[in-house]
Amino acid sequence: MVEKLPENRPRCPYCGSKVLYKPRREIIRKVKAR
Repeated sequence: MVEKLPENRPRCPYCGSKVLYKPRREIIRKVKAR
């Protein structure tokens, strides 16, 4: 999942860790927001 969000890794290091804890629906919302 983190591989699909390469921009979130360098910009928010702890965003990547939260992505692993959050469900897929939250990840999809973040991707659509960007």
